[in-house]
Amino acid sequence: MSVRVDGSVMAIPSHAEGEHLYRPVFNAWRSEGYAWFEMKDFEMLALGQDSRIVSFD
Repeated sequence: MSVRVDGSVMAIPSHAEGEHLYRPVFNAWRSEGYAWFEMKDFEMLALGQDSRIVSFD
């Protein structure tokens, strides 16, 4: 699941679909000169045995 900046929520049912969704974003960033990005300040909330909500900067 992805929660967008505008508050909309998108279900991403598989890793393959996540890659398909974010591949164009990655390619656009790369074309703009980005070589990597960093994530920090992870927060995680467990939702049962197999689900988590994760936020980060």
